[in-house]
Amino acid sequence: MPRPVLPALLSAALAIFCSAANAHAQGYARMFLNAPKDTDMAMFTYQNTRSNTEADLDVSNPGSESRINVGSLAYARIMSIFGRTGGPGFSIPYISVESEDSASGQSLMDLEGWGDPALTFDVNIFGADAMPREQFIQTPSRTYLSLHLAAGTPWGSYDAGSSSNLGGNRWSGKATANYSITGDEGVSWLDFYAAAKVFGDNDEYYGNRQRSQDPLLSFETHYSHNVNSRVWLGGGLAYSYGGQVAVDGLETGTAQNTVKGIVSGGFRLWKGSTGIISYNHTLLRPDASPKEGTLMLQLILTF
Repeated sequence: MPRPVLPALLSAALAIFCSAANAHAQGYARMFLNAPKDTDMAMFTYQNTRSNTEADLDVSNPGSESRINVGSLAYARIMSIFGRTGGPGFSIPYISVESEDSASGQSLMDLEGWGDPALTFDVNIFGADAMPREQFIQTPSRTYLSLHLAAGTPWGSYDAGSSSNLGGNRWSGKATANYSITGDEGVSWLDFYAAAKVFGDNDEYYGNRQRSQDPLLSFETHYSHNVNSRVWLGGGLAYSYGGQVAVDGLETGTAQNTVKGIVSGGFRLWKGSTGIISYNHTLLRPDASPKEGTLMLQLILTF
């Protein structure tokens, strides 16, 4: 008979299956662990970023220095989808941005409001059978592969008469596959994430101009290990390529060819709750492409 899983490690596993929690958050270790079916999840995320970007971290604003604070609320429902774990979710961000010219110190942007909500859907491919909570508790963790879809909506705050906005006024779509490997029933994990993001056009950029963006590819790998029954720590690297921005067909800034370093950790707070903390920092990039340092705090509740 499979041995029981420690309750504290179960709490961490319950917390992080879905992409709704991370539609407006950076990547980290154990981002997509499995959860039992018929689980509801509420997720509260805070991010503090220093960057040379707009509110959208995929779009650089060369010569600027921005301080971006994002608080997001997400919900997801985990259910059985043809016998596999999965389910729908959504995420709603609230954003404040202060940006100034890095040479003169002149203010470029001081905005606060709603960002673009995201709709998400997750489904396991193999390794995560849909189980009731009681069976899930008795089943050790194992290697698995899952697919995570997110649709960014154009419903955030947007003023067509301004070149600075919190919403993007465009649709976007992102598909992420994670392959997560454990050889010791969840004590340690080696995670691989591969993602492709595509962007619709903004046909009301600064009036009636058109802003477009090429697809953005990203790859991440993380290793994490349990420190004890309540805490795990991890580290990893992320690589992004593409995402060139153009206005009326003329390129602005530089496409991403970027490497980031990431450290992260998770810890049990109380029954049904998990805390996540992570930090990422740009290590290598071309001039005029996005650079950032982001601290993320996340509280995940299951019920």
